[in-house]
Amino acid sequence: MKISDETTWKAVTFAAAAGAAFATRFVLKHGWRTATGKEPPANPASADTAWSEALTWTVASSLVVGVARLVAKRQAGLLKRGEVPALM
Repeated sequence: MKISDETTWKAVTFAAAAGAAFATRFVLKHGWRTATGKEPPANPASADTAWSEALTWTVASSLVVGVARLVAKRQAGLLKRGEVPALM
């Protein structure tokens, strides 16, 4: 069974986005530890987590990971068109 080009590129963009999200979360966690001296909240919804900490972590991680995924998908799209992605 032959896999279509569309399916291949969906897989490529998924892998790029997942890799970007994983790497970005790793960097975010390290940055959080450096900035606060504590581990980032494992469960921001927990009653044991302060509201300010939960909101800060959720907003920061959502925004940064979302942007990283978008950049990865767009760069993968450039590859599909035969262009070499620029490193910003």
